[in-house]
Amino acid sequence: MEDSLEVLFQPVNIGAVKIKNRIVMAPMVTNYCNSNGSVTTRFKNFLEARAKGGVGLIILEAAYVHLSGKGMSNQLGIYGDELIDGLKDLVKQLHEHEAKVAVQLFHCGRQGSSLLTGSRLMAPSAVACPVCRETPEEMTPDDIDLIVESFGNAALRAKKAGFDLVEIHGAHGYLINQFLSPYSNKRTDGYGGSFGNRTRFPLEVFNSIRMAAGNDYPVCYRMSSEEFVDGGLVIDETCMFARILAENGIDAIDISGGVYESRDMIVQSSEMPHGIFADNAQRVKEAVNGSVPVIVAGNIKDPFTAKRILDDGKADMIAFGRALLSDADFSKKAEAGKSEEINTCTGCNEGCIDRLFDGKDISCVINPE
Repeated sequence: MEDSLEVLFQPVNIGAVKIKNRIVMAPMVTNYCNSNGSVTTRFKNFLEARAKGGVGLIILEAAYVHLSGKGMSNQLGIYGDELIDGLKDLVKQLHEHEAKVAVQLFHCGRQGSSLLTGSRLMAPSAVACPVCRETPEEMTPDDIDLIVESFGNAALRAKKAGFDLVEIHGAHGYLINQFLSPYSNKRTDGYGGSFGNRTRFPLEVFNSIRMAAGNDYPVCYRMSSEEFVDGGLVIDETCMFARILAENGIDAIDISGGVYESRDMIVQSSEMPHGIFADNAQRVKEAVNGSVPVIVAGNIKDPFTAKRILDDGKADMIAFGRALLSDADFSKKAEAGKSEEINTCTGCNEGCIDRLFDGKDISCVINPE
């Protein structure tokens, strides 16, 4: 191991789960699953390659907790008990390589299509996403109760399947983010208006997960630290919310940014700064007084950028997304002192996010495997 990279390979705990290093595989929708959300051999092999490559924590892509929340055609699902066996086989396969495994629990909200879900599009308010353009129906109290319960049921399925923890997808303009943000939440009842009201749905989701899976089952929360749209969330508000999450017992916080209208901030182009959300992660870390691990993503393509973020105390773990598409052995090479052999992501976005938003399965321009 290169001495200077030693910090990347120190163990860390999320709740009671010990993770062998600080390297996280960020959740990325692949469109590798079956149309009903079930696991395929291709999906398992793709993830196993990253587990073999030395990743400490693999967070599976956004898994929809209810059929109304499906966002992509061949996205992972966790909405029914019939999916547990396939997930269990996958987790077992990844555990054989000493990786810890999480699944991200998800509902698309207004950032979806009724043609894809086969049902009405639901959101906090009847306001269309400027990118997706379909006007959703405002969720009724019964709708809210149903989806809150669905998140809890999904967490219990994850626990039964052997996942070490779950992550709540509260980022990137999807349903939970939509409730928190004044940009998308125009409600006038107890779920909208004031900051406290807008935190109600995300906290109900978290409490539902706790009730279903137990207080000892670790839960991470992914948030868009800023939305980068007029009237959207800014870092001061997300720091306030992070503090509330920590006070309520969250086990880790995962920092990203952007919504569909600011998509370049979700998946950054090559000319944007590396480690673009590191300062926001530091703000969140300070807001929670270092009480829980903070993960950060955002255009982190090489182990030395990751090292600097960790050395500076801006985050506790580093989430690599496209860097692990371009090289499944990223972690192993960095640990072996062979960083110069890493097949580095160029940030072209052609094989991954561009294909995904074209409804296709992802690939990588510089990694034909």
